[in-house]
Amino acid sequence: GEYGPEIDVYSSAAIVYELLTGRVPFDGETTAEILNRHLTDQPDLSPLPRSLQPVLGHALAKDPAVRTASLGDLLVEFDSALAGHPPVAPQQATPTPDQAPAPVAPAIQQPQTSMATIAEQPSHSRPGQPPPQRPRLFVPVVQHGPLAVRNISLSQRALESSAGMAAAILFTGILTAVGELTGMFSDTGETTPLTAVAFGLTTLIGSWALLVGTKAWEGTGPDSLSMRRLSLMLLGAGVGAAGWWLHQVLLVDLPPLAASQTSGLVDSIGSLELVRDKQPTMAGYMMFFGLLFGVRRWWWHTDGFRPKRLRVLSLLLTGSVSSLLGLAIQFPLAAAVGWGVGIAIVVQLSAPWIDPALRPARLHREEVTHG
Repeated sequence: GEYGPEIDVYSSAAIVYELLTGRVPFDGETTAEILNRHLTDQPDLSPLPRSLQPVLGHALAKDPAVRTASLGDLLVEFDSALAGHPPVAPQQATPTPDQAPAPVAPAIQQPQTSMATIAEQPSHSRPGQPPPQRPRLFVPVVQHGPLAVRNISLSQRALESSAGMAAAILFTGILTAVGELTGMFSDTGETTPLTAVAFGLTTLIGSWALLVGTKAWEGTGPDSLSMRRLSLMLLGAGVGAAGWWLHQVLLVDLPPLAASQTSGLVDSIGSLELVRDKQPTMAGYMMFFGLLFGVRRWWWHTDGFRPKRLRVLSLLLTGSVSSLLGLAIQFPLAAAVGWGVGIAIVVQLSAPWIDPALRPARLHREEVTHG
């Protein structure tokens, strides 16, 4: 394809965005997803200073015809915004034969004059010529994602968590019934209806923990990522303990270890065994669910501003992570993948999702009500 200054403007704006916010304008779980977001999504400008949001929004525009024309124009807009002037999108004027080029001497004779001041000096037209058009203000459309800072009240968090937990009961029941009908629980050799019950209850408890844990942090921005992961890891350990207890009470064993699981990277933690008699111990359950909840970015599964309600690529990635964790700590692969993918399906379908067209109104209502 043909490449022009617009490519340099876009890449430079992306670098400036990362320098100012500490993160890239478009993030994703795979390279393909990141490239697709660069092509289709609008950048989240909320972490930027308010005065610079129109400037970088202009430079990151998808349409090259709308984007800032050159790096020089980007510098002019940036300088103007820092000086407190309204950012404008400079227009390139085509000189007519009877127009002489503007002299550059005044700019050279005023070394302390900023580029923004020179750009804002009024241009005078000759008699009989129409006056030059005023530059148009560029107002970008701000799109918010799962890490956007929002003013969400405690009652709203509780309402969305409760609605998600109620929906999780339905979706877990459907998932468990489908698994029972398709023979998903037949690898244990001693399959009973209690096997499906134990799987479903553990899936439901895990889904509830994620819905509550992620909704508690929703809208707090990227600064809370470390605490999000730590809190979810602790919740995951609790889910593991509950899952182990359920299987002990119901007298249900997990599927046997696969042939590839003769040894793991971690067999014990000090005196705590993770596996005994080819079955995970309570410590093994807690280790698996704790790592699963701490490693994955579960807020991308439950946030109301997530890209889609259900993302198949995310399910595949969760299944891969679950499989790797099972191999590392000798947790049965069938159970690891089943719980990882099952919980991911339930939380994505259960968590409230707001259509992108309705998000500006939701943001405005949150700002007015709780700002």
